[in-house]
Amino acid sequence: SLPAPVAGSAAVVVEAQAATGTHIDPESNWYTKNIARFGGGFDMKALTAQPGLLAAKFDRMASKYAVWTVGNRCTYYDWIARSARAATDELRGEGAILDVACGIGLPGHQLRLCGFEGYMSGTDLSVGMLARARERRVYNRLFLADANAGLAAVETESLDLVL
Repeated sequence: SLPAPVAGSAAVVVEAQAATGTHIDPESNWYTKNIARFGGGFDMKALTAQPGLLAAKFDRMASKYAVWTVGNRCTYYDWIARSARAATDELRGEGAILDVACGIGLPGHQLRLCGFEGYMSGTDLSVGMLARARERRVYNRLFLADANAGLAAVETESLDLVL
């Protein structure tokens, strides 16, 4: 069972984000202002049917992806934070982590904020997303790969956690 969120922690985070100019209003942001253009979301079958199409889509989204995740009310990062708080000290300290489809690096960033100190690799099929992830400086290694085609670069590595 995961620990419950700390009371008032969201307000502290919003206050810190506002002070540094990084707060994204979940009610009014790039995503909510452009929702009509997105329609029903992604057609993953069509995007994966043609090589490079999915990567190109995420390359175009890379500069706005943080706003997109807030705008569509993504709960994945909250789950990562709750799970990270419940992780063992051993995993947090020296664990080897592979973040598959790391995007702009939000999962890795979240883990580092939660005290993960081990070796962290991230992979994505989008050059644009990897460039944004690199800016966060939370990964020890980033590499371009389509996880759907396999991850030969890590098949012989010992890993403690795969996201």
